[in-house]
Amino acid sequence: SSPVWKGGKGGDTPIRKRVEASTGGGRGGIHMPGQRGIRPEPWAGAGAYDITKIRGADGLFECEGVIRRWEEAFARRYGAKESLISCGGSTLCIQAMLALAAGPGEKVLFFRNIHKAALDAMILLDIRPVWLFPQDSGGEIGCITPQEVAQSLSRDREIQAVYITSPDYYGQIHDIGGIARACHEAGVPLLVDNAHGAHLKFLEEDLHPMTLGADLCCDSLHKTLPALTGSALLHMGPGSPFTWAAAKEAMGLF
Repeated sequence: SSPVWKGGKGGDTPIRKRVEASTGGGRGGIHMPGQRGIRPEPWAGAGAYDITKIRGADGLFECEGVIRRWEEAFARRYGAKESLISCGGSTLCIQAMLALAAGPGEKVLFFRNIHKAALDAMILLDIRPVWLFPQDSGGEIGCITPQEVAQSLSRDREIQAVYITSPDYYGQIHDIGGIARACHEAGVPLLVDNAHGAHLKFLEEDLHPMTLGADLCCDSLHKTLPALTGSALLHMGPGSPFTWAAAKEAMGLF
């Protein structure tokens, strides 16, 4: 149980406890995958944690047990209405966010410094981008302002959502609170690629998008927190109009 969860629901780590229970008591694993026991040291013991959807282990897209409890623990810690685990990194979360926010042929306002995953997703989903271009500031990409967002939304009433990357690839953090207010005044949700900011919740000043008013955001746990493989989270803000079931369906699609 990490210090991150101190003060939570008994420091609960339900997935780990369930996997350890499945490997104890002299049980023999005859399920997939088949590579247990062939890893060299120091990884030999890790094979016991590599299990499939055996009874009690839950399933990612139809979770009602230990995975669901783990998602609920993340949601409590991040102050989200819902938090969903991704095993496809923030890419899967980005795809799901855009699928939730806009339909084929609809418009989304994008700040132009987005990740390729968002470009690919808008092509697959047939989303029409409306671009906000960064201002050049001494060779670096500047931050978008709430005023620029409000002006863009005022000019084009067909925009269904606003999508920004913060922190960006220079480490700059946008005014998420101000941008969220501009979005909500216009009646559209704010989507934040927070892939490099999973740790922002735990700073002395909480700068996480969930705290500052975003409706959807993704966190890459494997970038700034201790997680293995492409671990990520998709968060829904407390006032978000989106549902856990719809998000699971979108993530399952991709």
